[in-house]
This record gives sequence, structure tokens and C-alpha cells, in this order.
Amino acid sequence: MRPTAEQARIIASLKSGSLPDMSIPIASGEGAAAGFLTPITYRLAEDATIVDALFRWRRSHMRSFLTVFDPTLEKTRNYLTGFSLPDDARILFLVVDSENRHVGHIGLCNIAPDGGEIDNVIRGEPVDIPGFMVCAHKALLRWAFARLGLPLAYLNVLADNMRAIQTYEKVGFRSVGRTPLLREEHEGGYRLRPVSGSSGNGTGPMLIRMEILRDSFYRKQSR
Repeated sequence: MRPTAEQARIIASLKSGSLPDMSIPIASGEGAAAGFLTPITYRLAEDATIVDALFRWRRSHMRSFLTVFDPTLEKTRNYLTGFSLPDDARILFLVVDSENRHVGHIGLCNIAPDGGEIDNVIRGEPVDIPGFMVCAHKALLRWAFARLGLPLAYLNVLADNMRAIQTYEKVGFRSVGRTPLLREEHEGGYRLRPVSGSSGNGTGPMLIRMEILRDSFYRKQSR
């Protein structure tokens, strides 16, 4: 499925930088201002400091992704300008802390009427605020549920990435399925490909799907 016309319009406006206030506030667990999410626009994709940060963070966290390769500045820029920005079902946000430092990124992809996928999550710099990335996830979900009208958010995470899984559980995501992965070697790295028709009881790499419903998210926030 593709995004609705309204969802696509909102995403396009964010990427163009045409909205007067594009930042999504991040609140700490106590409700204090902890930072904000800012969309990567076409202008920011040409900013050498932004591209360098994304390159460094990806290089440091490469094995958290299904595709492992040797990142370069050129590949990072091409990803933004040739893949992420032209996709009307995808948006990537810089995570900014209360000191206005770029400390990571978080995105949404496969945006559609029935839901969207949390994607490209990296905390690239240390942050003093406890649970900061949990707060960043909640900020993105509040925006996605309210502004894009998503009824559901989901994500896929490698089963051995326990730190990420614990963060997602604190946000409110719950595991709903496991898929075995097959490692395919290629020049300069490898790709983990889902194996269809398997029971998922093997000992190789596994992919966990986690979901959170809009209604359950809001119930959890009101407690």
C-alpha cells in the first residue's frame, strides 16, 4: 500500500522545509523539554556536517542493520538524495538534544493508511538524559498517530540486539513474530534476507517484528 494523499502531502511538506514549524518536541519522563526531532530536508541533505554525522553513526552501528557494507560519505549523501527524500512513504528525522546537538536519527517508512514502520534508528552520540531515545520514540509516535492518522506502528529488529529490544519494550512495543534470516555474502559486506516458509525454530540469525497500536499507546501514556 501507498500513503494517502494527505499523508504524502505532509511528508513532502516536511522534506521541502516549507512548513513554518517542523520540529517535533521531545519531552523527558518528567515532562520537561528534552530536545526535538527535525526532518531531514533537501537543504539539510546537502549540509556536509549532517552527511558526515550520518556516515559516522552508520559506520559505528552497521551490524544493527540487515545490510552490512562499507559506508562512505558519497553513499550516505546518495541514500538521502536518491532514496530517502524521493520516497513519499518515508521520512527521516534528526534527533536533537536540549543543547541543540545532533545526537542520532529516527525515521518512518512504509507509511500507509493501515500503519507505518519505525526505521533507521540510531543514537550516535551520548546523551545525559536517562531514557532519552525512549522519549524520542514516544515523540515520533505521538506525531505519527495524531498527524498522519496511523492506527499502528511496527518495527523489525535483530533478535540479538537486546539493547534495542529493551528500548522498544519501554516505549510499549510488543513482539508479534519471528522470522529466520539467511546470510548472503556480497562484495564489501553481507545481507540478511528473510527466509519465507520457515518455522523460525533454527539457531541462525532471527528478525523480530514488534508492534504498538495507537489506542494502546495512548492508554499507556495516560497512566
